[in-house]
Amino acid sequence: MRRKDRAIQDPKVLDAIMTQSNYVVLGLPGHEAPYLVPMNFGWHNQCLYMHSARAGRKIRMLQDAGGKLPVSAVLVGKADVYDPGHGATEITTHYASVFMEGTLEEVTTLQEARAGMQAILTQAKAGDQPFSDEALKSTAVLRLTPHTISGKQNPGAAAAAIKE
Repeated sequence: MRRKDRAIQDPKVLDAIMTQSNYVVLGLPGHEAPYLVPMNFGWHNQCLYMHSARAGRKIRMLQDAGGKLPVSAVLVGKADVYDPGHGATEITTHYASVFMEGTLEEVTTLQEARAGMQAILTQAKAGDQPFSDEALKSTAVLRLTPHTISGKQNPGAAAAAIKE
């Protein structure tokens, strides 16, 4: 990271950004270019949980990789899009964000799939919802287990809005 002064070192702040974010941009390694997919998610037990149809490009990429795929993810906790400053050289964006790299795989047990789906609903502030076994079996629940997590912020109203 070039701007070390903007690095987030506190794990509580990183966790707060993750729990307050609305979506993640998942980056999968493509043949010619990365495949980027915005997804809703749930942060639970230090993992990102996402859901998907059982067909499609990301599922095919995961299957082609033998069930485990190295991925990247970016979450933006808060961003104030524009701060004009006092002139053209002072225009900036205030933000707080998290970047992680890890392994993506499909959840294989109904118990973890249920916990992952509940984490997604909790993240979306939708409360507790029941999931039938049939519904869980018809949905691919994906888990990103991060190997590295880093955060960056440009202090301002965005960073101040992140609550531990």
